[in-house]
Amino acid sequence: MYRGMTWERTVPCWLGLLLTLGGCKRASIAAEPTRDESQRVPARRSATPSPGPSTQAPASATASASAAPAPSAPRADSLLLITVDTLRADQSWSGYEGAKTPVLEGLVRRSVLWERAYAVANTTMPSLSSLMMARYPTELPRDECGLPAFWGSETLAEALTGAGIHGAGFHGHPIFAGAFAPSRGFAEWRLVKEALGRKATSGAVTGADIAAEMVQFLRHNPPGRRFFAWAHFVDPHDSYVRHRDFPPGPSPRRGLYDGEVSYTDAQIGKVLAALEETGLGASTAVLVTADHGEAFGEHERFRHGHTLYEEEIRVPLILHVPGLTPARIAEPRSLIDVARTAAELLQVQPPSPWRGVSLLRDLEGPPAPRPVLIDAPPLVTMTGQRAVLQGKDKVWWRGNSAMRLDLARDPAEQSQETLLPGAAPLLEAQRLFQAIPQVPAKPCYRGG
Repeated sequence: MYRGMTWERTVPCWLGLLLTLGGCKRASIAAEPTRDESQRVPARRSATPSPGPSTQAPASATASASAAPAPSAPRADSLLLITVDTLRADQSWSGYEGAKTPVLEGLVRRSVLWERAYAVANTTMPSLSSLMMARYPTELPRDECGLPAFWGSETLAEALTGAGIHGAGFHGHPIFAGAFAPSRGFAEWRLVKEALGRKATSGAVTGADIAAEMVQFLRHNPPGRRFFAWAHFVDPHDSYVRHRDFPPGPSPRRGLYDGEVSYTDAQIGKVLAALEETGLGASTAVLVTADHGEAFGEHERFRHGHTLYEEEIRVPLILHVPGLTPARIAEPRSLIDVARTAAELLQVQPPSPWRGVSLLRDLEGPPAPRPVLIDAPPLVTMTGQRAVLQGKDKVWWRGNSAMRLDLARDPAEQSQETLLPGAAPLLEAQRLFQAIPQVPAKPCYRGG
């Protein structure tokens, strides 16, 4: 029994209207902020080097099944996936001092950290659906609702369940309720009590509830049962609330947000502590990432879903596997790679339609460069946007406008080169998307 939980499989009409209108912002109950590398040594699992990847590394857009793993490749019996809404990549482990995150900072010290990881899109449902299905948002069947539903591809949970791995999801926001939630393949899909009325956009705080239920799940997991457990912590989403034990950071713009990040870090700590207390930590991999970032006026925008600047699309990507040597990897990588990575860790054959490349290839030798594709589909009044990153070069286009940004020379992206139609860098970037079939979105209908 999991006390304080509700099981939801249908969406009432009033919630359908809420989702259609895109109610994923949180009305503040506290004052909002004022609006004003070099390549690292890769990780090794043993002293014997594993064969490196081929010199012709496949792009994430077109990759088929990953190469056969070396005998010493990392393995785990179970996987704990933690995603945090709006968690930016710049945190304490990368030099930012505004948010106190001792739990995640400690996890980074004993994990592999991809220093330049990117979400596939800049809003929640396209990004998480892509992560779970290993496909790009605009190639998936979907609807045009403000918080769109995606379907049409085997999910990570379905692939793992088919291999006998128990799937459990723990969530605290209405967007994870009902038939339109990304719940396919999970044997357990649980929302915190009264989640339908506890919108993150209304100041609801659900992190402690999610952590408590995950702790109970771990403590009651039957001996020998392999599992894939996913929790999405949503508290850092706006509007930002003040936590008594986690005061805001010093920044006038992101101080309250930083306090929410610190609060969420503490809730994640409860889950990781339970993993060790139960003895499951010795056989469980932990992967921590985010659905997208958050803007605080760096480019005259706040929140997310507006641009493809670094603050909105760059996210943490932390992988801890028992016995794996910690490392930091500087090559840019995409969350499109997460599903194949999870399947390989758990020794499950990935479905052939999945895109991406297992991140475990980066642990076999110098990580090979490959392009990162950002695919933000049109949402209600938002125009679709795309970008391609190759090394420190970013080409980004929306409609008839295109630009090129040099992240090596200008990491803050304060200047850009306008690209005219037919410009060579733009054509090269668009060519990488030609391998991705485009599926038109269906009209939004969430009626009962």
